Amino acid sequence: MRKLLFSIIAGLVVLSLLVAACARATPAPEPTPVPEEPKLKVGLVTDVGKVDDGTFNQYAYEGMKQAVDELGLESAFIETLQPTDYEKNVEQFVNEGFDMIVTVGFMMGETTQKMAAKYADVNFAIVDFAYAPEDVPNNNIMGLVFREDQSGFLVGALAGLMSESKTVGIVAGMEIPPVKKFRNGYENGVKYACPECEAIGVYIDSFVDPARGKAAAESQIAEGADVIFGAGGPTGSGGILGAAQQGVWVLGVDQDEYFTTFKNGAEAGSDKLLSSAMKRVDVAVYTAVKNAAEGTFEGGTAGFEAANEGVGLADFHETAGAIPGDVKAELDEILGMLADGSLDTGVDPVSGDLLAPEAALGTEENPIIWSVVPSGETERVVAGFEAVADLIFQETGLIIETNVATEYAGVIEAMCATPPKAHMGSLATFAYVLAADKGCAEAELVSVRYGSPTYNGQFIVRADSGIKEIADLAGKTFCRVDPLSASGWIIPMLTMRAAGIDTDTDLAEVVDAGSHDGVAAAVYNGDCDVGATYVDARTRIEADYPDVMEQVIVIALTEDIPNDGVQYVSSFPRELRDKINAALLKIAETDEGKEALDTAYQWAALMQIDDTFYDPFRQVLSASGLNLEDLQ
Repeated sequence: MRKLLFSIIAGLVVLSLLVAACARATPAPEPTPVPEEPKLKVGLVTDVGKVDDGTFNQYAYEGMKQAVDELGLESAFIETLQPTDYEKNVEQFVNEGFDMIVTVGFMMGETTQKMAAKYADVNFAIVDFAYAPEDVPNNNIMGLVFREDQSGFLVGALAGLMSESKTVGIVAGMEIPPVKKFRNGYENGVKYACPECEAIGVYIDSFVDPARGKAAAESQIAEGADVIFGAGGPTGSGGILGAAQQGVWVLGVDQDEYFTTFKNGAEAGSDKLLSSAMKRVDVAVYTAVKNAAEGTFEGGTAGFEAANEGVGLADFHETAGAIPGDVKAELDEILGMLADGSLDTGVDPVSGDLLAPEAALGTEENPIIWSVVPSGETERVVAGFEAVADLIFQETGLIIETNVATEYAGVIEAMCATPPKAHMGSLATFAYVLAADKGCAEAELVSVRYGSPTYNGQFIVRADSGIKEIADLAGKTFCRVDPLSASGWIIPMLTMRAAGIDTDTDLAEVVDAGSHDGVAAAVYNGDCDVGATYVDARTRIEADYPDVMEQVIVIALTEDIPNDGVQYVSSFPRELRDKINAALLKIAETDEGKEALDTAYQWAALMQIDDTFYDPFRQVLSASGLNLEDLQ
């Protein structure tokens, strides 16, 4: 029995060893290979030239290479020898299976359009060309265009600020849109910075004739030009190289010509190159390739301008010390205004043609906009301001249109817009402080009521409400004019907080009545338990509610608040301000003017001030710890 048990155990051990051996011998399954996602293949076809020639060809190549290196793409380039090779070179990339083809320059526009129509599955990007949507049926071309007029305007301003002879020149290439934008932008920039300066120039029907460019520059120098801008490829570069070597200030184009035409300072005349009007072709091409790689490529036009750093000035290099600090500061200011839209070049950004000059401010074609918020019944306020505007016209010949906003935030937005949608405002105190702190408004006149340029807010309740003081307002419904009304909310709110009423939690509800008249009427009708208005808005509704002075009573007054008045956007011309201010002060002395001012805003008179008039009010706000941004 013992032998039998031993035999069974031994057999089980052997069997288990065999099973384990078999298990070890069974190979593990191989993981299924995941196919690699194909890499985007990008090809670049240059205009006539090479990828290291210092022109758009080089910068387009560098932009493509940056995207390729960052995103792990495949790329190649073909250097075009002559314009007749454009189509052949593009076809070569198509036949080799490239997904995206970048073409360089305005001259390749026709070829790129033809190829994009023929090969719908290939995406194209072209430097310096844009198409109408109907001309690209497959929506597979991204036109990379630049605001040459903006960079031209910048170097024009620099030329005007540096010229001593008050004559500057430009050697331009072929009269095509990008070159027209450079030339017209340059000439307008000169006039902007130096109204007494004259700009002379010429178009040359070749981009590759440095000798003709040099001859043109010499002719302009003979006419007195002491700054020359070259805007025509090698033709323009020949012009500025020759001019610089004669000791004349010069300006390059497209890329930083210090590194190309002047060979990184090794070429004679590099010390006369002030700057270059840059087009960031590298940024544009990089953006297009990156979009294609990430699947966000869209046909159409991609614009590069001051606002997205697509154009600008190159470094000053050796001339940095010769350019005064105030000139550099003015150039920075001009660039900022071009970027935010507050300054326009006066050039059509597509065709390059000069735009018709904007009509003078204060004319029928371009009226001055005075934006107001009704403090009472809208029709009455509008009628009053229109009467005041008519009187100003009689005194100055300036046409002013009244714009009515529903709340002060709308007036601030209009005055702070770029360009401004309102040139003048009559903001209540708190709203003015907000606008002024944003840099959008400057006060020049303050109204006088009851012999004072300041006023008070008042808390009003129904006589039968049982409310005697501010401490009784907990749990009550409060009517305010709007969130930015000084007497109709801001100062009453601070007054309540000082009395221990938390306006965020202790009031049952806060209702916007829209006007001081509306608050008084709402309290009279029992729609609100309490309201805040200026002193004494109740009189404005006596015609509709004859017993309002008895039925609605005042339980408290606020501290003094500066009156509203007349403010201008910061960019409003000083000459026009002075005319309007003088007219208003004169009008306020006449019976007709007093009636119109009273109808508009209950103004009895006007007083000239500046922004410091509001400093005590600012101190009150600061002491309260109130965050102005929270109330906007």
